[in-house]
Amino acid sequence: MRDPVAWYLSLFRRHRRAIIVVLLLATVVVGSGAVGLSGDLAIVEFDADSEATEAAEYVDRNFVTDSKTVTLVAVRGENTLTRESLAETLELQRAVRENETVAPTLVADRPTVGTGSAFVETYLRSLGAFGTLTIEDKQRTFATFDEEDLAAELPTAIESDRPILGPGTTAKTLLPTDYRAGSTQADARLVFVVHDADVDQAALLDAQLAIEDLAEEHVESTDQFVFGQALVERRASEATGSAFAVLGPLALVVIVGLLLAAYRDPVDVAVTLFGLGAALAWTAGFVGWTGFQLTQLLVAVPWLLVGLAIDYGLHVVMRYREAREAGSVVLETGSPDSETGPPDPETAMAIGLAGVLVAIGVTTLTTAAGFLSGVFGPFPAVREFGVVAAVGIVSAFLVFGGLVPALKLELDELLDREDRTRPIGRLPAVERLLSVGIVGAKRAPVAVVAVALLVTLAGAYGAAHVDTSVDRTDFYPGDPPDWVSLFPLFSDGDESGGPDSLRDQATFLNDRFDTAGGDQRAEILIRGAVTSEAGVRAIHTAEQGALETGVLRGGDPDAAVHTPFDAVERIAAFDDATDAELSAADRTGDGRPDGEVTAVFDAAFDFDPDTMAGVVYRDDAGEYQAVRVTVVVDSGADVRTVATELRAVAAAADAEPGVTATATGTPVRNADAQGALLRQLVESFAIALAVTFLLLVALFRRRFDSASLGATTAIPVVFALSWVLGTMYLLEIPYNAETAIITGIAIGLGVDYAIHVSARYQQEREAEKLTHPDATEATDALSRAVQDTGGTLFASAVTTAAGLGVLLFTFVPSLQRFGLVMILVVGYAFLASVFLLPSLLVLHSRYR
Repeated sequence: MRDPVAWYLSLFRRHRRAIIVVLLLATVVVGSGAVGLSGDLAIVEFDADSEATEAAEYVDRNFVTDSKTVTLVAVRGENTLTRESLAETLELQRAVRENETVAPTLVADRPTVGTGSAFVETYLRSLGAFGTLTIEDKQRTFATFDEEDLAAELPTAIESDRPILGPGTTAKTLLPTDYRAGSTQADARLVFVVHDADVDQAALLDAQLAIEDLAEEHVESTDQFVFGQALVERRASEATGSAFAVLGPLALVVIVGLLLAAYRDPVDVAVTLFGLGAALAWTAGFVGWTGFQLTQLLVAVPWLLVGLAIDYGLHVVMRYREAREAGSVVLETGSPDSETGPPDPETAMAIGLAGVLVAIGVTTLTTAAGFLSGVFGPFPAVREFGVVAAVGIVSAFLVFGGLVPALKLELDELLDREDRTRPIGRLPAVERLLSVGIVGAKRAPVAVVAVALLVTLAGAYGAAHVDTSVDRTDFYPGDPPDWVSLFPLFSDGDESGGPDSLRDQATFLNDRFDTAGGDQRAEILIRGAVTSEAGVRAIHTAEQGALETGVLRGGDPDAAVHTPFDAVERIAAFDDATDAELSAADRTGDGRPDGEVTAVFDAAFDFDPDTMAGVVYRDDAGEYQAVRVTVVVDSGADVRTVATELRAVAAAADAEPGVTATATGTPVRNADAQGALLRQLVESFAIALAVTFLLLVALFRRRFDSASLGATTAIPVVFALSWVLGTMYLLEIPYNAETAIITGIAIGLGVDYAIHVSARYQQEREAEKLTHPDATEATDALSRAVQDTGGTLFASAVTTAAGLGVLLFTFVPSLQRFGLVMILVVGYAFLASVFLLPSLLVLHSRYR
């Protein structure tokens, strides 16, 4: 069977211009898909695919709840409970409901909720007045209160236990967690604007922008800001885009400068940059053709391609230079006949490609496998990232294995020039650096490996204890540093929609309010025959089980668990029909229903559909399909403990015939996400390492008749990954959605660096045996391999780290962490390849 590399090199030498034409046409065709890319970046979602996530989506679709698409208007000031401030937000609610942009996006029932409207409703109910009130009715009623009356009645309304948007949400939910009962003072409060779950993103963004304008117009006595999903994504996208508009050119300047230092030839720099642009065009076109949503994870793909593409380009060009510099050469994949004298450029390029194509080809396969390991994980954003990154690295291989070397030859021929620049590994400063690994391998290889093993074991301990917390606010831009004011692309406050950054706003909401994204409400969703006797028993079982857990919010345990029957009892206190049906269903006289409760729910829905819609789902045909039991857990409770206990509660309720019970809610979903991250860490590591190991063993067995050399080459890859995870533990960098991809990437980059050294060492070893067949030590071959290939790796590592280092200057914490972790990956891969691997190769040679 003919060697595929020899076949390709023969094709390359005969048809290199055709290769240029084909790959340029492919760049145009594939890259044209980039015109379909949206300029907006979506915030990464952290929910894992799980039973709890499916149940939560069911709750959002079918119950009245504050976890629907809600726009928050946060009001801040010395006191936001004054009559003037409450009147302003009542007027804001009216304006929102009547606005032609906002109104079509709102739910039909209770589209806005604020402290003023909740106060009016509670006050009228205390007088026995029930029924639907328009926002104008509430405004007129509120206008009858002066400051003294309001101060007397408002605290009572705030302490009411009547739900405002489903169980667990009361008028107090709109106020900060440090609000003191009975007080008429609060430095902040919220207004909810509730949108239909099916509203499309464009309409939602227009609505939230309109709400922002209305809030500025109507809220004058206090400060305010608007916070909502579409608005946040727009602001985050604008801020990230503005940052990269400055940092992108900065990165380009840094990379060009370093490439000039590495190549010392502007033509080679230009060819490499052209190849990088082609690889990026292929990748962007693929994203456009597939319709993937741009996220801040996908923003990291170009930076990864920069590193890998530059590495490929450096190896191709440096091996070409080495071949040009040699006085005599042997084509490894062709005939063994020697050619005397410096080879012509075409032959030199073929020799260079022969020495590097297998290495970058296997690197492409292993790196793509590392990226694709994320496809088996539970996070859609990570799966998409893996696919796009894999396509990108394959594109880089095709471009730098075909287009770039062919273009370089054409330019050299067109410009009638000879590239005689010395390889970077032959520069004195780089030689001295690389000699450390060579000296260690020659004098004490066992000691070098032993020290590396101890460090790896320490790293493995840290890897086992890396935090897996998930914080969505880390994907929000923070405050821009002072230096950005030097650039006109940035405008004061525009990227956050106010004087605070998005991250400041999100942190304020999470820290001060229970309902602003950090709430600790869990749910037991019960579906099926919920009005039957078995369904009633399931509800009681869930309630009793929740009361017996150790995770409830402090104070009154009964106030932390909310069932449909709690809502029915509140309604029965005012409605005789509901009270009568409830008494009829109570066969034991304990005040709680025991039998079939369809009539009870019917009566309660007739009297107060808003309250009942928060705890019972009744379909369009009037059939009762589901109920939910809400459990408010302690804010300091471990989410994994909460999930374990509530799943046990759900399992007990699920034992009743005709119903199914599922634990869900924010704590349970967060626990699922953490567990999924841990599984992904193990699974992606196992998949990527297994593929890498098998490919390396197969490659070295076929090319060099040494499967054990392939296994030896994999050792530094594992060590370097352990060092990365251990450093993440020391630096308290969590293993979450944006760092979950580093496992596969670390293995891919580690193989990229290690395989170049091992393959070059074996090639030098074989050449050495031709001239010194009796040689037993391979130290000369090792020196040549590490100095030449290690020099290229040094240039690649420095350039890649510098390019990724630009991410440290973004305003998004997640991208900053990603950049830092990737710098660690590159640095440790380089260290393992040029300082540890030489000692392993010496020991391997001795063993053989």
